[in-house]
Amino acid sequence: MNKSPKPTWPESLPSDIIYGASSIGSINSKFLASFWAAAGKKSLQHFNSEGSDPEWGCWNAREELKNPSVRIIFPTIERVKSAYNGILPSRHVLCFSEADSFEWEKKLQEGEERLAKGQRILNEKEQRANENDLEEAQRNIDATNVILRSKEDEVTVRLANITLKEKECDTIRMNIDLKEKELSSWKEKLNTREKIEIQKLLDVKKQELEVELDEKRKAIEEGLQNRLFEVENKEAQINHTEEKVAKREQALEKKAGNILKKGKITNAATEHLANAIVFQF
Repeated sequence: MNKSPKPTWPESLPSDIIYGASSIGSINSKFLASFWAAAGKKSLQHFNSEGSDPEWGCWNAREELKNPSVRIIFPTIERVKSAYNGILPSRHVLCFSEADSFEWEKKLQEGEERLAKGQRILNEKEQRANENDLEEAQRNIDATNVILRSKEDEVTVRLANITLKEKECDTIRMNIDLKEKELSSWKEKLNTREKIEIQKLLDVKKQELEVELDEKRKAIEEGLQNRLFEVENKEAQINHTEEKVAKREQALEKKAGNILKKGKITNAATEHLANAIVFQF
């Protein structure tokens, strides 16, 4: 940079640069070091400055980021002289002539271009790194999506199998219900038939028992009749025997009477005769 004649105005602090708080947004230590080396000045922050001067376009850090302009930070001598409030508000501000301002603008523009280029390169590197990260992340996402799709297909197949199994179970359950109904019907039929058959058997057994009882009764009656007949025969025999015995007794009594009358029978003979009579009975 070609050194131009140093301006003699403002007269106060000719070798210092005073910057306000509103400049902090775009003036950093690197910029100030370069500016000191080029201008041979030292910097001093003006702590009483809280914002931009209205005469400089109400500049602030946010507007500077949108539209950088060194003219706002460092107004030219001509602008300061023609300011609405005069030169007093700018007496501690470093000012340049129009030519110096253009030269500084050019240098600053070149620096800004280099800075923008470096920032662009840095952004490109970051973008490439981000792209690589994005590619890696995309690959991971794709791999994860493949795994998820595989899992989803597996789950779908398993769900289909489960659904098929459920349908089969429903069919089996329906068949079981039908079989249970059929078994219940057969059971009722068998119970009814069993009751009928049992009743028939009972009737047959009852008839057989009645026949058997009739036969036994007849047999008993026949036996009783035979016994009665035998008893009657024996009774007749006994009666006949008794009649015969009675007749013999009568005959014996007569005979005994006759013997006693004759006096020929002894006591022993009498006993012997009695024993004979008892033996005959």
